[in-house]
Amino acid sequence: MSFSKYLVAAFLTVGGSLAQAASGKGGFGFNVGMGLPYTQQAGLNYQFSERFGVAVGYNLFDFSIDKSGLKLSMPELMFNYHPFAGSFFIGLGAGQEKLEVVSTDTVANKSLKIEVSAMTTILKTGWMWGLANGGFWFGMDVAYVKPGSSDPTVTSTGFTPTDQQYLDAIDAAKKFGETAYTNITFARLGWIF
Repeated sequence: MSFSKYLVAAFLTVGGSLAQAASGKGGFGFNVGMGLPYTQQAGLNYQFSERFGVAVGYNLFDFSIDKSGLKLSMPELMFNYHPFAGSFFIGLGAGQEKLEVVSTDTVANKSLKIEVSAMTTILKTGWMWGLANGGFWFGMDVAYVKPGSSDPTVTSTGFTPTDQQYLDAIDAAKKFGETAYTNITFARLGWIF
């Protein structure tokens, strides 16, 4: 079972269990957002009360030019706490980032593909204005994403494992898989039923 399926299963299980124990305003909804580096973001929210919520999200950055491309994706599971029962929240969660980089030189008949996967710890803070009231809400947030151990894979055509380009690709993949970064969401729009 893929990590994304585990996230959805955990979301539904935890949401169903805690919904019975929660008090106050709450509801189920969806959201879409945009930011950097993840330009496309989408997710599901379940707000147990004015203070507690859980969210499952999928983040994506996909860019290509000619025969080269870069795709960075990360499904995530977040537990959010609103300490003042308002729009401000802090969150803790986990995700699985995956980076895929492809470069092809058709003239020299060479190609290089790099894949990096890593489990991540995510710390997030921001605002979700209108979430506790139900209906339409707007948000902004910033997240610190810390990868755990990564598993880079390099596939090549026309390169040998001793070529400098091949060795550089492996070094870059390992470094990316161990480097923490910040994800900023400039705008997130959602609806709570």
